[in-house]
Amino acid sequence: MTMLSEAINTFRRIVDEAKSVELLQVDPNDPRTTYIRRADGIVETIDRLPPARKHTLGTLDSLEAAIERYGTPRSTLWVAFEKVVVVLDDTPDDHRLERLTLPLLASEAFRLLGDGPKNQKAFVTWLRQQVEPIADLDPTGVRQLVSELRFSTTDDLSGSVQADATRLGREVQQRVTAADRIPERINVEFAPYPGLDEELGEFRVTVSCSLNVDLDNRTLHLRPDEGQIEAAKLEAMGAVRTWIAGSSITQLVLVGTP
Repeated sequence: MTMLSEAINTFRRIVDEAKSVELLQVDPNDPRTTYIRRADGIVETIDRLPPARKHTLGTLDSLEAAIERYGTPRSTLWVAFEKVVVVLDDTPDDHRLERLTLPLLASEAFRLLGDGPKNQKAFVTWLRQQVEPIADLDPTGVRQLVSELRFSTTDDLSGSVQADATRLGREVQQRVTAADRIPERINVEFAPYPGLDEELGEFRVTVSCSLNVDLDNRTLHLRPDEGQIEAAKLEAMGAVRTWIAGSSITQLVLVGTP
């Protein structure tokens, strides 16, 4: 018999023996041990590693307490906008399976500021029911000013205006009554993580926006300036890192996800 044939036969025997092994139900009182019954009826025990920790936390205070209990000097914290992850077994010899996770529930304001243009009625409702309950607008009274806008059709305009800059200015005034009272710039201030308000000391971020009025479509759009949302998210992450720096946590803190 050749060496290749011997190897194939040995492999077949191992497979057959594996098929004949019966995995017995794990004792729920002893999850560290697995029992198997071999083909000859003998029951063997196999030691199992305990399940990796995958705890989910609710507050920064609970994060600090959990690290004090489970952390080691080699544990690493990763701070991202959506969550803080603690890799407890972050060493060259470990598999980095033991983790603590603190989800960071961001304010709905981030999503709302990504909304598109709306007609006047929908825009006023949007401000009153969704934006104003969770954010402060500067200047104040924007909703009232928007509600007082009055759009006119082109047919309503008088035809005795020359086609020049003066005509354009008068046309805008005629097509949108009270437009001169609408602020072009609006700052939206809100708590990036409302659930962590107490621990972050009521920290707020501010997003600078422009209020665009589309005359042709009669819509309004509160649009964040370029880079403002990303900057607010970085500020929010910075507030979390500042809190960590002021706590008893001494492990390495990195930005991103593991």
